[in-house]
Amino acid sequence: MTSVVEARQRSSAGASTRAGDDSPLPSAHSLAPAKAAKWERILYRRQPYPDNHTDDSFLERLVLNGRITPRRLSRVILDATTVSQQLAVVALKAAAVAHLLDDGSGAGCSRPHSLMLLDGVLLLCGVIANVVLHGPAHAARQSARVGPALLLGLFALTPLFHTMTAAISDDTAVATATCSLLLHLLTHDYALLDSYTARLGGSASLGAAMFAAALLASRLPTTSAVFADMLLALVLFVLFPFLRRDVRRASTAAHLALTAAVHAATLAAVLALPGSGRLIAAGYVAAVAGIVLACPVWLIRMMAFKEQINGPWDEAKPDLSLLKGGRAREARVDREGGQGVGF
Repeated sequence: MTSVVEARQRSSAGASTRAGDDSPLPSAHSLAPAKAAKWERILYRRQPYPDNHTDDSFLERLVLNGRITPRRLSRVILDATTVSQQLAVVALKAAAVAHLLDDGSGAGCSRPHSLMLLDGVLLLCGVIANVVLHGPAHAARQSARVGPALLLGLFALTPLFHTMTAAISDDTAVATATCSLLLHLLTHDYALLDSYTARLGGSASLGAAMFAAALLASRLPTTSAVFADMLLALVLFVLFPFLRRDVRRASTAAHLALTAAVHAATLAAVLALPGSGRLIAAGYVAAVAGIVLACPVWLIRMMAFKEQINGPWDEAKPDLSLLKGGRAREARVDREGGQGVGF
C-alpha cells in the first residue's frame, strides 16, 4: 500500500515539473538575427533572404507605358495606304480575269491584245520610274537581266498554264483561287517598304497569288489570253512591290499619287464589269475607306486604353553594343549610373 502511494506522489511531482517547464515554441522572429542585413539587388552574394524576397522598393521602378510609341493619325493613315494598294492589286487582277472570261460581246477576241498592251504600258512605266529613281545604268542592267528571262520563260510555260488545271471544275477553281488570294492578302510582306532586300519576304503570299493566277488562267479560252493574264500577274505580284517601295522612299507625295492611280485604275476596271459591276465597285470603295480611314481612327482610339507596365520583373535584354567595347560601352555604363547593365 505504501509503495502505491509513493508511486503516485512521484508521478504527480513529475507532472508538475513538466508543467512548469512548458513554454511556447520559438517564433521565426526570435530566431532571426537582432538586426537583419539590408537586402541588395545582386546575385553574387548569399543573403539571409529567400529567393523570392520582395523589398519595399520593388514597385519604385515601375514604369507605366514607358515603351509605347505614340502614334499619329496621319502616319497610321499613310501606312494603311500600303495595305490598300495590295487590295487594289488583287482586285485589278480579278477584274482582268473577269473581262477575259466575258465573251458575250464581240470584243472578247480583242481583250487579250488590249491586256497585252496594258502589260506593255505597265512595264514601260516601271522602266521609266526605275530610270528616274536609280539612273539609266541601273535601269538598263535590271531590264536586261529580268526582261528577257521573264518573257521567254512565260512564253514557254503558257501552254502548260492553259491546260494544267483544266480538269478541275470551274466552281472549285474559282473558290480555291479566292481563298488563295485572301491568303495572299493576309501573308503579304507589308514590311518590304522598310527593308533593303532584293527579294520578297512573303514566300507564302507570293506562292498563293501565283497559284490563284495559274488556276484562273486555265479557265481562259486562248493561249494569248493566258499569256497576257500571267504576265499581268507577274507584273503586279512580283515587280510592282519593289516599285512601290522605291517610290515610297523617294517621296511621300509620289507614293500618294501612285496609290490614287492604282485605285482609280482598279475602280475603272471593276465598273466596266457587266452586271453587278457597280455593286462590286461600291463594296470595293467601302473596303478601301475602312482600311485607310476607319481602321486608323479605331487604332488611335484604342491606344488611349492601352496600359503596359515595365519594371524589375522584365526579362533582361542583351545589349550587343557592349560586346564592341570602347565608347559605346562607356556611354552605356554612364547612362546606367556607373553600374553597367545588369540587375
